[in-house]
Amino acid sequence: MNEVILEMRSITKTFPGVNALDNVNLAVRRGEIHAVVGENGAGKSTLMKIISGQLQPDAGRIMYKGEPVHFGSGRAAEAAGIAMIHQELNLVPHLSVAENIFLAREPMAGWFVDRPRLHADARRCLQRLGVDIDPKAVQHARERYGAQPNVRFEQGDCTALRAPDASFDLVVSFETLEHVAAQEALVAGFARVLSADGVLVISSPDKRTYSDATGFRNEFHVRELYRDELLALLRPHFPHVRLYGQKLLFESAIWSEQGRGNGTAACATVGADAASVEPGLAYDPLYFIAVCSKHPLADASLPALSLFGDREESVYRHYNGEVRRNMAAGGRIAELEAELESARRERDQARAAHVERTQQRTAMRPWWRRWFGPAR
Repeated sequence: MNEVILEMRSITKTFPGVNALDNVNLAVRRGEIHAVVGENGAGKSTLMKIISGQLQPDAGRIMYKGEPVHFGSGRAAEAAGIAMIHQELNLVPHLSVAENIFLAREPMAGWFVDRPRLHADARRCLQRLGVDIDPKAVQHARERYGAQPNVRFEQGDCTALRAPDASFDLVVSFETLEHVAAQEALVAGFARVLSADGVLVISSPDKRTYSDATGFRNEFHVRELYRDELLALLRPHFPHVRLYGQKLLFESAIWSEQGRGNGTAACATVGADAASVEPGLAYDPLYFIAVCSKHPLADASLPALSLFGDREESVYRHYNGEVRRNMAAGGRIAELEAELESARRERDQARAAHVERTQQRTAMRPWWRRWFGPAR
């Protein structure tokens, strides 16, 4: 821990009319963390840029791992193991996520950028940060859907939106809240960018049913909320919140084939005892969907029940396929158990026959052989 790994001796740097650094000394030992503190213009950034090879000193010496070094560029310093993370980070808008991550240090294959490796390395970086984003996703969305009017795809931080104030009438945020730690900043940002009569539609898993009741832990969820926690998060920014429950259900549906009938809907749910019937959809939601506004929501604009069907019945067909496979497996297991039972009976019969033959031979032997040796 006492080894000095980096040392700056009598560093001096002058700009036209400004003496930025005057005979500065700094020693950093292995394992130490230093904070360089000073007011604006004190020379902090200049010192860091000299260490990282982005500026050259007018005088002085840099010692690294006991040897004098001269970094002619930032790339040379990085190659030696010294890197600088700048105070202000900006993205290059026309480049992809992967290209921004590895800007100026792209993996190369000869004279060209190794794009498969670039995307693979970017994906690993994002996974390391807990961001499940394909670097090609935004570009793909722009190419496929970007021609639609009034549609734009941008990459950015959902907890620090760059949109102007009151610039949206509607914000829809599904499966976002549980994936970020800065949930207050997320909701506050939505409130800022919404117009006075704008509406936020946001989803959140119910921690009680999603995790507590099942014992399941989603490794990608940063923070899940209970019902009261969700309402406490939303209401300071949106005084009017209407909460809906969402869950994939197994239901029997009956509908009129001759018009809309009387326009009403009836729902009932079999009770936990499998004998009683309770009115309404008596389920605990897996997800909450909150419709939020700064002003009262019109009752007529929001349905009490919304059903979304799958005409291809893919989930139902998958379920039926699993049932058929399980039934087939159960039939095959029954066949194997029957074969096993038959084999056991044959074994027991063979043993019994062997014992009987042994007893018969023993009974037929002369008395003197019974004394002097067992039956062969």
